Amino acid sequence: MIKGASVSDHVMKMKRHMDHLERLGHPVPLQLATDTILNSLSEDYKPFVVNYNMNNMEKSIAELHSMLKTAELNMGAKSKPKDVLMVRDGGVKKKHGQGSISKGKGPAPAIQNAPQVREKVKGKGKGKGKGKKVKANKARTENRCFTCNEVGHWRQNCPKRHEAGGQK
Repeated sequence: MIKGASVSDHVMKMKRHMDHLERLGHPVPLQLATDTILNSLSEDYKPFVVNYNMNNMEKSIAELHSMLKTAELNMGAKSKPKDVLMVRDGGVKKKHGQGSISKGKGPAPAIQNAPQVREKVKGKGKGKGKGKKVKANKARTENRCFTCNEVGHWRQNCPKRHEAGGQK
């Protein structure tokens, strides 16, 4: 087979040779006909031939012809040059101050005179380190109870709250 020629034309030509030998009284067995066709293909079909032989496929000449046409179409798609997209400098970089607030679609709404507040819960950040530990004694002595406004305990442990009959 000539490189770049149609595989369909080549298989049909080989099939005619096999038929001619059969009319002359020398029938060609299917295995020999398949091997002859596969060995006469160009170098482009070498991966197809290896795959065919490794899987011990025993197909008729018509099935082999169909498989070769499909392989030819797939090889044609691979030989066409593809568009190449390149990213320079490792990706898209945002300039400082141009990040958006919202995660949804469309432009972010402009909020004027609103300070950027980001709350960070201790121990639940994204960093590798551990959150700061707050001493229990210091927190109780500095904070006041919301119920009686006294220093030394919190609302959940307030003695006046428990005396009044539980939760309000």
